[in-house]
Amino acid sequence: MNRTTPSAPPKARATPWRLILALGIAALAIALFWPATECGFLHFDDGSYVFENPHVNTGLSAANLRWAFTSVHENWWLPVLWISFMADTGLFGPGPFGYHLVNVLLHALNAALLFWILSRMTGSRWRSAFVAALFAFHPLRVESVAWITERKDVLSGFFFLLALLAYLRHAERPSPARFSWVALWMLLGLMSKAILIILPPVLLLLDFWPLRRAGDPFDRREWRNWGRLLLGKGPLILLAAAFVLLNLRTHLTGSAIYEAVPPAVRAGLVFPNYWSYAGKLLWPAHLAILYPEHDVVDWTVSLAALAGLAAVTVLLVRLRAKHPALLVGWLWFLVALFPVIRGLRLGYAAYADRFTYLPSIGLFLLFAWAVADLLLPEPRRIPFLAALALALLAACAGKVRATLPLWKNTLTVFENVLAQAPDYPLAHNNLGAYYASINRPGPARVHLQRCLQLQPGFADAHLNLANLCMAEGNLPDAVLHYRAVLESRPDSLKALNNLSWLLAETPGASPSQREESLRLALRATELSKSADASILDTLAVAYAANRRFGDAARTAEEALQRAQANGESSLAASVAKRLAAYRRGEPGRE
Repeated sequence: MNRTTPSAPPKARATPWRLILALGIAALAIALFWPATECGFLHFDDGSYVFENPHVNTGLSAANLRWAFTSVHENWWLPVLWISFMADTGLFGPGPFGYHLVNVLLHALNAALLFWILSRMTGSRWRSAFVAALFAFHPLRVESVAWITERKDVLSGFFFLLALLAYLRHAERPSPARFSWVALWMLLGLMSKAILIILPPVLLLLDFWPLRRAGDPFDRREWRNWGRLLLGKGPLILLAAAFVLLNLRTHLTGSAIYEAVPPAVRAGLVFPNYWSYAGKLLWPAHLAILYPEHDVVDWTVSLAALAGLAAVTVLLVRLRAKHPALLVGWLWFLVALFPVIRGLRLGYAAYADRFTYLPSIGLFLLFAWAVADLLLPEPRRIPFLAALALALLAACAGKVRATLPLWKNTLTVFENVLAQAPDYPLAHNNLGAYYASINRPGPARVHLQRCLQLQPGFADAHLNLANLCMAEGNLPDAVLHYRAVLESRPDSLKALNNLSWLLAETPGASPSQREESLRLALRATELSKSADASILDTLAVAYAANRRFGDAARTAEEALQRAQANGESSLAASVAKRLAAYRRGEPGRE
């Protein structure tokens, strides 16, 4: 292949049509996703992230900001995410509307930004508009927009696109000051979701096309230019590496429980999963918040999938001179999906629609440029292509509108899962927990017991049944279920705390039960690093059950201070009442 000479990146003049199209795409996205603002909270992560999180649902304050920057919550360090939720609380109150509204607005803004960036980089108006509109209207966006917890996607996507825009300005006129904006947006994005570790390789792809900051990377004479570009991204690479290490630490030392999938099995899951995601993007049918696990490797399928990925890559490498956009789009898809691909990502080796938020841009880019490059040389085909593009976008919008009602509340979300996978234990568990939360113990017990029939020993189902039994006053069964949780999860804070409380509060408890209660409470306090007021409260109750009233009073005083500082007024009142009993030398039982 002949050597290509790098040219300056295209600097398209800001014109009214670009602004009009950007605003139009954003307005259509808002109109399309507006029904999401009528959805409620989901009893699936929304509690720990928002409506049961006292730091979030009390809004912005010095104490809450300090918590955002100093705490690892749900095994992630995401201070910008928490601050965004706190700001929503302050602006709109603690109801679900404001959180949903901001998700919708951020997604619409991301679509407009994507169009603005692509049209400036490539100089192609309609291809860029199609990619941005397909990104905005695709049905796989519903999970990222309609699920409050997935603010992570739309917020990190916003900072990702701001980083791309800053990098474009840096490419047009390089300077340390302009590059510092790239690093700043990347840092803010990483503090919203760790997926922004993909930014450095994506920027290298854009250096090849459309920015053309270096020539053919397969030409050895261009390696010096590529080395310079790679070295220039050193700060971004170091930032990405730092967050990889940080997240490995918070997950491996935190309380997260993951399936023990052997490394060889995980490796075999990777390659077919790429095709699963591509298939969902091309044909978004049977969408749900959860998909059943199938962590069984068929190496024939895995090797065939690897061969397919390699074949497409080799083909596009050969076409790179005439059609560089195709290679860039394909590699964007592969690179951006890599951190969340089944078999590699932290946590369960699961598939999820939300993981396609940024990777899908690459595949849409490939599709738009491939169709246009192959068919546009014939001008008479332009009306046909325009009609085809509008029909595709209309079909996507129709699917979005049909999918949004499934996200109205927890019941609709998990009934949709069970409609597609009736024997999925996790869906039965989550639906049982929801019924318990709305005081419908009958359906709750049916789903939780069905979960345990399908997967005996499922710790979350035992925990939910234990909580249900405790709420109904069936304390012996509650104890049995809490013990079942601790058999598989000896460091479960909820099980340790609640079992300790039950053993301490049981009238006529034996000395061994009271001693066990104290051991459990001390372990829970150790795991929480004495940061949780309710766990300190339980420890005080356990001390009092063992007639160590001095220790009980001191611990209750600390629990009271923490509850008051966190705005937990109901808990603070209960602790204060028990503290008075401890000072009188009484257990303070409920």
